[in-house]
Amino acid sequence: MYGVVLSSNGEPIEGAELDVWHTAPNGLYEQQDPDQPEYNLRGRFFTDSQGRYSFHCLRPTSYPIPYDGPAGKLLQLMDRHPFRPAHIHLIVKAPGHRQLTTQIFDRRDKYVTDDSVFAVKDELIVDFLPRKQVNGRTNGVTKGEQLEAIYELEYNITLKQAP
Repeated sequence: MYGVVLSSNGEPIEGAELDVWHTAPNGLYEQQDPDQPEYNLRGRFFTDSQGRYSFHCLRPTSYPIPYDGPAGKLLQLMDRHPFRPAHIHLIVKAPGHRQLTTQIFDRRDKYVTDDSVFAVKDELIVDFLPRKQVNGRTNGVTKGEQLEAIYELEYNITLKQAP
């Protein structure tokens, strides 16, 4: 995942902080799963002098929210399923700008049009695209090599200037 963080005036923001997290492939966040190490699939990243950021992450997966408590009872009363579409959480902040807290959703997830908590908006739907080249090859990882990304996501972020 990579992109640029811009100010609402179009200027790149150096030193913007991106706090990022998502679930493991089993649909659990690290604090829900005793088998995951602390802070698994979480990270803080900062933009360079041109406002650019990049990091490796997993393509997210959909997961059910707890169905046995009050939220589950409400969903059951509304005859709704408990699934959240695959998403990545982002908190983006920079001095002199308003903080942005959001989620971005994988277009190919089957729940993207039917989120149990109604959080999906068209402008938050993204496309994980096959990476054009990995070590000079198209989407290939040979056995024994270091794992490399086979998808990429460019996601540019604009922060409003603080009043």
